[in-house]
Amino acid sequence: MRSLFSAGFYGLVALSLLSACAPEKSKAPKMAPAEFKVARAGTKITWKNLDTGKTVTTTVLPSDGFLVKRQANGKQYSRYGFFAKSPETISAIEKTKLETIWPLESGKTVSYERALDKERWTDTITITGTESVSVDAGKFDTYVVKWESRNAAGTWSGQCTRWYSPKLGWNVKTECSDTTSKSQRWEMTNVQ
Repeated sequence: MRSLFSAGFYGLVALSLLSACAPEKSKAPKMAPAEFKVARAGTKITWKNLDTGKTVTTTVLPSDGFLVKRQANGKQYSRYGFFAKSPETISAIEKTKLETIWPLESGKTVSYERALDKERWTDTITITGTESVSVDAGKFDTYVVKWESRNAAGTWSGQCTRWYSPKLGWNVKTECSDTTSKSQRWEMTNVQ
């Protein structure tokens, strides 16, 4: 009887120690709906690729409505509605659909189409929830935004998850992958 008690007692102690050493899972913060906001033009954001260690500094450029612009390594990049890739491939009607993702709220989703190199693409953006995220640049309450894309031929699909901070007006973390086994993981290390 005593050995059963000892085994049970030591098993509970071991379980308690293991759970105390497990990484802390961040709790989903309660967040008000987030209106469209972009970091101030001129803001410099440094990113680190978690797979390669490479760092890149991005400068936020003045936005044009829902067209968000940035510059890195001498090149200008843009996204529509903050999360949509290749804004020049999205028609005005589809852009209007895309704008309905704002204000951000958990559970919201929008699908839109775009044309690229004579090929049709369907993209879906879903706000999957909220999460407190700690990166080298600090701790941020974020909306978790999942972007999924596939071409009409069914030969390619990809997805990105972005952690968008309404307070900052920018993503603080990004993870992307596609059917070619290409993947990238980036985190913000500094913001000025």
